[in-house]
Amino acid sequence: KKFETWFGSLPCKKVYYYSVFLPPHMFNWFSHRFARTMLRITDFLGNLLPFFKRAGGLILIEMRK
Repeated sequence: KKFETWFGSLPCKKVYYYSVFLPPHMFNWFSHRFARTMLRITDFLGNLLPFFKRAGGLILIEMRK
């Protein structure tokens, strides 16, 4: 809701989502390919579950005119 306060008046499409539901340093232990796969899976599952949805470490804001 705070993002809508900040960006709501801008004339563009806005999408907000969360990423990195595991500790970021954990991905350093994996190969690059496996880490990307794990990030995609955990992002998908983390954003799917309502009680977990806003617990990501990164907040991504995408705006398109």
